[in-house]
Amino acid sequence: MSATTQHKYDNHGALLELDTCQIANTDVKRLCDTGIKTVQINGKIDLVSDGQANASICLDFLSFLKEATARGLVVNWWLDNDGSIDTTLYTHLWPPLLEEGEQSISVATWQQTYRFGKCYWRNGGQFIEVIDKRDLHNQFQHLIDENPMLEIFKAAHKPVSRQGLVAISQEALHDLEAANLVISRGPLCLTMPYRVIDWPIPYRSI
Repeated sequence: MSATTQHKYDNHGALLELDTCQIANTDVKRLCDTGIKTVQINGKIDLVSDGQANASICLDFLSFLKEATARGLVVNWWLDNDGSIDTTLYTHLWPPLLEEGEQSISVATWQQTYRFGKCYWRNGGQFIEVIDKRDLHNQFQHLIDENPMLEIFKAAHKPVSRQGLVAISQEALHDLEAANLVISRGPLCLTMPYRVIDWPIPYRSI
């Protein structure tokens, strides 16, 4: 976490409030190591808009949410601009909440279909294996064992310039985007699967 970041804790220190501008500089592992159980995001998150300012906030948040989900950190957050969102892309991540009296088919679907282990990757040394069960009717196992696709997948673990990935291989990037393993917002890209930190049960059973 940056030295200038100021966090808000509850009386017991187990809940941490973050503004959207703080997400990029927040270390999820460090939060877990210090006993934080729940993070609340102040401000709604727009996962749809492609404008450059929102793209940075969106992918910083999704990167944060990926690691939080993988580490079992609860995230209380609210979705903005949900009318055109395809929740299938995100149902492996901790779902958003609804405000009192609010109704949203997108959010309700996400909450109902979320479970741990729907889309994750593991490192096999010279390869990466991705299990994708986000779509109940189309489940995939991807083996990424050759460059440039392997290089792009690793590079986009955190938000990264799309132009830089295109420079590696536009074709490989297109294939990863077509498989919904990488998403683009504005000038940035991010991989969608998370890396599981601790296996609760044998990974083939997830």
